[in-house]
Amino acid sequence: MNKSLIIFLVAGFILFGWNKEEFFCGKNNLYEDFEGINKTDNLFLSGNWEYYQQTIASNFIEIDTNNAHSGNNCLKIFATKGTISKSDIANNKMAFWENDIVQISAWFYLQGTDDLNYVFLFDIEENAVIGASPGIRIAIDDNDCLLIERNKYGEPTIQQTNEKKISFPRNQWVELKIEIDLKQKDEGYIKLWQDDVLLINATNIETLPKDKLYFIQGTKGMYQSIQIGVTATTSDSDVIMFLDDIEIKVVN
Repeated sequence: MNKSLIIFLVAGFILFGWNKEEFFCGKNNLYEDFEGINKTDNLFLSGNWEYYQQTIASNFIEIDTNNAHSGNNCLKIFATKGTISKSDIANNKMAFWENDIVQISAWFYLQGTDDLNYVFLFDIEENAVIGASPGIRIAIDDNDCLLIERNKYGEPTIQQTNEKKISFPRNQWVELKIEIDLKQKDEGYIKLWQDDVLLINATNIETLPKDKLYFIQGTKGMYQSIQIGVTATTSDSDVIMFLDDIEIKVVN
């Protein structure tokens, strides 16, 4: 390869690294209450959501006017039973950087009483060059308890302490709030509330992926993708969920 071309490519790579924020200038906040939206296609015109993630053809979302948490509208989400069934709304053009403290709150209504195995409700992730979208995911486990999963960047799952576990209620509106101090070193924290009760307070932990040999490469010290709804389920039963009053913001 021509020596001048090599120098040009290396210089370009360095320049890109020094100015990476210029290339990832997405917003770091949104609010969605589904009011004024009469069909799901209109969801993707507001700038809040980029796409609907659907892995099975029978999965769907629709605007519901019968079961809103507040106002007149909410989002109804249906995910067919099966392995890795997804039915969620997503935005992969956000920008949350290291040292940001990100707060996410939303209201969920999980219909029915069937055993559902694992249901993932919210993901915040990075689209790394090599790696399966490493990030943090909030899930209801097979014991109907909320947990925080970080497996995609090689960190352990964080669960509620056994003596204080609180189940996720069915057939009623439940507020979830998550606060994450974004750190690539073991200096961050994650707090998780359910209806204003603090379930998890994990401190001095890694909350943002970093490059790991043969595992994750090309991380940028930021999250750019959010997904909310049924972001994945391995249930033996169909999942019906309602979603309302989503707020995502940086609070520091």
